[in-house]
Amino acid sequence: MARYQENRSALQPFIGTVESVGDRISVSGLADLKNCEMIAPYGIYAKPCRGERAGMIPMEGYGYLYLGQIQEESDLKEGEIRLISKGGAEIRLLENGEISLNGLVITTDGTVKEKSNG
Repeated sequence: MARYQENRSALQPFIGTVESVGDRISVSGLADLKNCEMIAPYGIYAKPCRGERAGMIPMEGYGYLYLGQIQEESDLKEGEIRLISKGGAEIRLLENGEISLNGLVITTDGTVKEKSNG
């Protein structure tokens, strides 16, 4: 459970900065939090990078929970999903049913082609 100094009635959501990462994370900002649990959809496991902006929300019985990284502008279309790693690997599930994997595109019929630049 995240340790915090504030009065429980004063807890509020905030955007902080990830300071350390392990099985749980530490975040600074409105409060300096240690040992925060992270939330993700079923089957998704990820750890934030130090220095990233983090959305934090208070949750009864848990203190603060890390909701995720504040997203930057993206060229995603409605309904698309992009997974990226710190090392640069990227998978995109495209709105037309195709999959982009590090620049290769797998079409809906299973054909693999190079990504077009247009």
